[in-house]
Amino acid sequence: MPRIVVLLAVSACLGAAAPASAVVGGKDTQRAYPHMTSVERDGGFICGGSLVAPDFVLTAAHCVADAPTAKYRVGLGSVSLSAPTERLEVAAVTVHESYGKPQAASNDVALLRLAAPSKQEPIELLPAAEMGRWAPGRPVTVTGWGARLTFDVLGVSATDRLQEVTTTRQSDASCAASNGGDFDAGSELCAGEVTGFRDSCQGDSGGPLMVDGPGGATALVGVVSFGFGCGVPTQFGVYARVADTPLRDWVTARLPAPAAAPLAAVATPAAAPRKARARRSAARRRGACYAKADRVRSKRARRAAQRRCARIYGKRR
Repeated sequence: MPRIVVLLAVSACLGAAAPASAVVGGKDTQRAYPHMTSVERDGGFICGGSLVAPDFVLTAAHCVADAPTAKYRVGLGSVSLSAPTERLEVAAVTVHESYGKPQAASNDVALLRLAAPSKQEPIELLPAAEMGRWAPGRPVTVTGWGARLTFDVLGVSATDRLQEVTTTRQSDASCAASNGGDFDAGSELCAGEVTGFRDSCQGDSGGPLMVDGPGGATALVGVVSFGFGCGVPTQFGVYARVADTPLRDWVTARLPAPAAAPLAAVATPAAAPRKARARRSAARRRGACYAKADRVRSKRARRAAQRRCARIYGKRR
């Protein structure tokens, strides 16, 4: 199922048609988004997703909640929907256990465990310490292959070239006013424009809502969930709130732990003192051997004793 879109009257939509290159109000992407994933069901595109670990894709629960795992696979490695460089089978689907509670689209997240790791670079969740980067009023970017106008959802015409649009994070209060009782601030956030136009749309579901994280790297803050129309003034798009608790905790708890450092590279606290004691002990034995050899009166015997010390302990230091 693609992005949940509640259609408003056509007259409530945009006064002017979006350009042919738009997501809604967007453009062909010029950036590399190696984490961007297409989710397929029975061989056909249904949703977007984000590679969050080599063998895990994060998407929307409503995309994958109603079919057996074997029906899904993913495409990665290309901005072209029709020509991914990787197509991988899905080994397991984990839908949030509280999806649809307390509101119809609450906790709209799912993880797909891939049958084999992807070669693409995963995207990271924005660090918890960087919350200010997605504060209300800050720019956020969404990417997807979905419909470019509310009109498109009648036929759901996906675009082959990945689209991106930068819009504005809205406050929870504005989101509640826009979406009424359907908004759950515990698991959702909103983005869009009061004047409309720049928005995600049907078919973009499951895709990423991003900000520039520390060092300029793109970081994940949301997952496309639902909206009332696409690009409609004051009707903001709703996203699963994955950079904030509790959804952050749900996602990270199900991803593999970072690989531990090789044992050879980790010195135990006692290892260094043991080595130092061994070196000091060897030095004492060497010194004692040479001191004893030096006390031998016979020159010939003394040299023989010194050679024996050298064989056992090495040259005198």
